Amino acid sequence: MMSPDGKWVWDGQKWIPVAHHESVFPAYSAATAAAEPAVPIAETMVSPPVNPFAPQDPISRFVGPPAAPPFGGPAAPAPAVQSPAIIAPLSYTTGDAAPPWQSWAQGSGDRSRMLKLVAAFIAVALLVLLSIYFGLSQLPFLRASTDQPTATPSPTATPIPQLAARSDFALAGRYVSSVLTPTMTFLSTSRIHVSQSCTGVLSVSCQQALNELDTNLKPAMTALNQPVPACIAPQVAKVKADLAAIQAAVTHEIQSYTANNVDQLRIGVRNYNAADRSLQADVPAVAKVQPGCDGQAGGP
Repeated sequence: MMSPDGKWVWDGQKWIPVAHHESVFPAYSAATAAAEPAVPIAETMVSPPVNPFAPQDPISRFVGPPAAPPFGGPAAPAPAVQSPAIIAPLSYTTGDAAPPWQSWAQGSGDRSRMLKLVAAFIAVALLVLLSIYFGLSQLPFLRASTDQPTATPSPTATPIPQLAARSDFALAGRYVSSVLTPTMTFLSTSRIHVSQSCTGVLSVSCQQALNELDTNLKPAMTALNQPVPACIAPQVAKVKADLAAIQAAVTHEIQSYTANNVDQLRIGVRNYNAADRSLQADVPAVAKVQPGCDGQAGGP
């Protein structure tokens, strides 16, 4: 490859000047020199072409401002400095849609639905609380088992009337009418509560009924210890035995609550029902044999 001025040639590694033909004949050399065009002085001072394959200086890679046009025209204006494009930040909104927190603050449908659900839940909770309150006030057996049952007042002692004439018949009649009948009437209510509430389940109502009957049995059994005529003594003894069996069954059932043992409660319920059936049969038997007692006066 030859340089534009024709004086240098690239040999693959560097530029070398073009060889000039030298002749042994001086006349040929003079003629050749006369034939060559004159080279301006400035052109002879031109530096050899730059090696395009040589490594470039890093500083030379920066291009300076554009040169003035060769014909003296106005210089091209420098490029204007442009600011980087301002891009709007990402938004959570899409078109007319608003983010969830803005929708909630603006009273959207989700907010209204949530407020309605909360209001409904509060209303239901208040309704349940009121139902429980009024239910407990109307149904005492639903109260907590820690509430002590109201003790039934002891039966008022019926004054035993004086006898005009002492006889077994008169003594038996007075025992039946003034001792046995009032005592059984006093126990009837608590016995009914136990029979209805105690079904083999450790319920609060059963426990309260058992405590009530246990409280009433003690004065009732004491009242039956009045003197008994011989003609009704065997039947009265059976009544006392029935009450003792009922007392034992009630104590067994009360202990089942302390042990939290439903099997023990069921055994007590079975024993109580058997003793109560016997009592229902033995009490009328006393009144049944009373008319057969001797009416002969035995004393003043």
